[in-house]
Amino acid sequence: MNALKQNVLKVLYYYFKIWAVLISGLLILLFIFYFFIYSPHKKQSQANLQNLGKIKFGMSNLDVIQIMGKEDSKIKNVENDSVYLYEFEPLSSEDIEVIFDGEMKVKRINFP
Repeated sequence: MNALKQNVLKVLYYYFKIWAVLISGLLILLFIFYFFIYSPHKKQSQANLQNLGKIKFGMSNLDVIQIMGKEDSKIKNVENDSVYLYEFEPLSSEDIEVIFDGEMKVKRINFP
């Protein structure tokens, strides 16, 4: 009887490990699915790409903010132009850059 108990416990432990691996894998897949498809960052980056098409050269920075929303960050480049950065993709090392000249008019747009 003791050997039967040990065999049953071994089988139960084996099935427990299988279920633990399956559930862990499912949770990882759900996280990846959420992060790359339904997260607020993904939605914002899609909106940024759509709104980018509305930006025209020579627009003022206020017009750009009205279309794109407040920039995620603002920097100066080596030419001392103002550069507004907008999120491109979650986990992307690159951003959408809207570059303004000294009069705060759109000079150039860079995106990956």
